Amino acid sequence: KPSSAASDVYKRQILNVLAESRLGSMASNELRTAVMQEIGCSDRTYNRAYSELVRSGEVTKCTIRQRDGRNKWYSSLYCSETSGKVQKL
Repeated sequence: KPSSAASDVYKRQILNVLAESRLGSMASNELRTAVMQEIGCSDRTYNRAYSELVRSGEVTKCTIRQRDGRNKWYSSLYCSETSGKVQKL
């Protein structure tokens, strides 16, 4: 089992790849491939780091229906939602 410091490295790498991607999101399988190629970690290590990011809310995941009717998982950096109201100064 990787140490906490090693786990932080893997989580940072996932966040970095997402941050460098277009719109801060990408297909989950492409994210996995990119991260594993860059840092050479195992599937299990990647899954552990990714799951921690999802649980903490730093990364969100959702399915998006493709043109062919199939669903595809996407991961994105968390962006807080606004209430849509303009604050008075």
